Amino acid sequence: EIQDVLGYLRLISNPRDGVAFDRVVNYPRRGVGSASLARLRAWAGESELTLLEAAARAGEAPQVPPGGARGLQAFAELIQRFSARAARLRVGVLVEELVEELDLLQLLREEGPDGEDRVENVKELIAAAMDFDAELLEEEELPGDRFTELDLFLQRVTLVADVDLLDPEADSVTFMTLHNAKGLEFPMVFISGLEDGLFPLSRAYDEPSALEEERRLFYV
Repeated sequence: EIQDVLGYLRLISNPRDGVAFDRVVNYPRRGVGSASLARLRAWAGESELTLLEAAARAGEAPQVPPGGARGLQAFAELIQRFSARAARLRVGVLVEELVEELDLLQLLREEGPDGEDRVENVKELIAAAMDFDAELLEEEELPGDRFTELDLFLQRVTLVADVDLLDPEADSVTFMTLHNAKGLEFPMVFISGLEDGLFPLSRAYDEPSALEEERRLFYV
């Protein structure tokens, strides 16, 4: 249930996220079967559309049944609406309104004995988003990474979830992005691609502040 809500948030943040689209397009159920999705995906590829763009125009997709097309269009409309709202709502309010829109707590309660525990998990996610908002309000400005508040929240949640799965005793290498690595206390870090044009990015040379930000990330 947490990953389902995060899947929605990732798609709201990044409409091109195909993995998130696949996870939540039919959750809660909206009449979109695997055959409809396969036909939509094929049409999206032929038409050079993202899956979300194709879903918004599902009525034009050949062989997608009317019921599936309506479900896809309703899903695309919901994501587009919340993407627009994400620009002006605090993350906690956005998550709370999304859960209400999906009627997710009631759906979870109807799943049986474990439903109430799952409801509490979703409530904890909402509380975490509210806490995140409170922390941001204490800061004078957003970090200089040029991310939205929703992007920053998703980074934090993903990072915490990934780190929880790490085995500190494992004889292995952990791959992650530079942004995720910063602030974690690994005994050793290797940065690949440390060359002009890649890191720092070529466009950073045109903006002193951008170049300074790349330098700061490398230092951290």
